[in-house]
Amino acid sequence: MTVAARIGIGHVLKRAAATASPFSYTTIPEVMNISGPTASFDMVDVTSMESTLATREFIAGLRDSGELTFEMNFLPGNAVHQGLRDDNLNRTKRQFQLVFPDSPAVTYTFAGFVSGFELNVPIDERRIVNVTIKITGTITIT
Repeated sequence: MTVAARIGIGHVLKRAAATASPFSYTTIPEVMNISGPTASFDMVDVTSMESTLATREFIAGLRDSGELTFEMNFLPGNAVHQGLRDDNLNRTKRQFQLVFPDSPAVTYTFAGFVSGFELNVPIDERRIVNVTIKITGTITIT
C-alpha cells in the first residue's frame, strides 16, 4: 500500500494574463476534472531491403506534447472564462500552468491553443464547459 498517493483536490490550472513575456498567471476558477497532457511521438518506418527476417524497423519521430482537457462549472460573466472563450474564437496561443500541490509543488508550464470550448447546459444539472488545450512545443516541469 502506498502512503504517497494523492487525490485530485488542490491541483490548480492557470492561464497567463498576457500573450507576451513576462507572464503572470491567473487561476482558472471552478475547474473540476483535468486530463492530460497526452504526450506521444510518431514512429517512422525505416524498413529496408536489408531488414532482418523481413521485419519492419522503426525509429522515434517527432514528439507531440498532446492535449490537456478539463471540465469546469461555467461562469459566463467571469473574466477568465470569457478569456478562454475568446482565446478559442481568436485562435490565440497562450501560456498555461498546471500546479500539483505536492511538497515541494511541481508545475507543468506550456503554451497552447484553446482548440475546444464546448458548453453543456442541461435542464436539470449544472452548466459546464469542456475545454481542450492543444499544447504546442515542449512542456517545462519545475
